[in-house]
Amino acid sequence: MLELELRKHMELSDSEKTAEQRAEEERILQQIIEVVDMRDSLVAFLDEQRLKSMSEEQEAFTLKEAKRHSRAGAQVHWE
Repeated sequence: MLELELRKHMELSDSEKTAEQRAEEERILQQIIEVVDMRDSLVAFLDEQRLKSMSEEQEAFTLKEAKRHSRAGAQVHWE
């Protein structure tokens, strides 16, 4: 929606725009920049969460494997 509004404003050359139209175009550009910044922050946050989850899963797997191997090595076989 913002993109469509911006396109509408950009159809006119700067010399044809009133001060109000230029201000509205600038406002729309600023809103688009804010949306892009929020999206970038969200993507970075989600990527950080994904990496944290992968790290925790790897740590849990490593601990589980270490316990499995320590139990197998600690068994005494009497014959």
